[in-house]
Formats: sequence, structure tokens, C-alpha cells
Amino acid sequence: MKTTKIYIVIFIIFFVVNNLYSQTKTDKFFNKGVKNYEKEKYTKAIKAFDKAILFSPEEGKLYCERGRAFAEIGDTISAINDFDKSIELDDSYDNGNAYFCKAEIQFHFNNEYDSALYYYEKAMLFENSRAYNNSGSIVNEQGDKEKAILYFSKAIEINPFYTTAYYNRGAVLEKQNKYIEAITDL
Repeated sequence: MKTTKIYIVIFIIFFVVNNLYSQTKTDKFFNKGVKNYEKEKYTKAIKAFDKAILFSPEEGKLYCERGRAFAEIGDTISAINDFDKSIELDDSYDNGNAYFCKAEIQFHFNNEYDSALYYYEKAMLFENSRAYNNSGSIVNEQGDKEKAILYFSKAIEINPFYTTAYYNRGAVLEKQNKYIEAITDL
């Protein structure tokens, strides 16, 4: 009985120490990946995120950030796969950022506007102001000016310092000859 308790204590200590070690390594490589991404060293960022994923394969943010780096080097298939994995593990990371990034690929790389709107709408569930702004841009291009204004307004409501959303809303209002309203945004 006493021996069993000792084994249990040893197991718990080993488990805690191992988790702390893994988390420390994960954080180290994650931070290295972020720094490389910010320096536009995307291949190095991917390698750092790869190592972080080895230590913590169940952390959705790691896949999301690696996916962003893949997108920057034009590997949209790997990027989408990583965004899907991130969504599977933690779809709420950074206000639905994986949904937003997936929408960006559909919008900017593939010109698939309906698919982009679908993923932007998923990101909107997390109050992602950029998703509202970009959805506004798409529906504006599709001719739905009133819906575009609603999207831009919601982006501004979420982030009152989002100058791009003000500019976009002002531009739509100006096209509608609503000059007084447009001036306040522009």
C-alpha cells in the first residue's frame, strides 16, 4: 500500500515536470516563430512552429500561426490545412483568426468570394472587426451598398480606432451621394 502511494507521487511529479518542460519548449519555439514571422522570415517561422507543434500538438494557435506563414510563401494548401487543424482544436483563438485567415486565402488568392464570406461570417461570431470590414468590401463589390455599410459600421463598433473601416464606409456613402455622412468618416 505504501509502495503504491510512492509510485503515484512519483508519477504525478514526473507528469507535472514533463508538462512544464513541454510548455516551456512550446513557448520558446512559438515565440521564435512569431519573431521570424514579424521579420518576414517565413520559412524560419514555419520551422520554429513545426518544433512547437512537436511539443504541444493539441494547441490550435500553433497551427494557425504556421498557416499564416505558409500563406505568406504562397503555400495556400498547407495554410488551409493548418487553419482547419487550428479550427478543429480551438476555433476561438485570437477572435476566430483561423476562420479569418482561411477567408483571406479564399478572397485574395482564390477569388472565391462566397467561400470567403462564409469564413468571414464564422470569424464574425468572435467579434472579429477585420472580418466585418472585409465582408463589407466583398458585398460592396457585389453591389449591396447597404449591407456593406452595416458591415463597416459593425467593424467600427467593435474597434472604434479601425481607420480602414471608417474610410471604406465613407467611400460607400460618398458613392451614394450621402456627402455629409461620408465627410464624417473620411
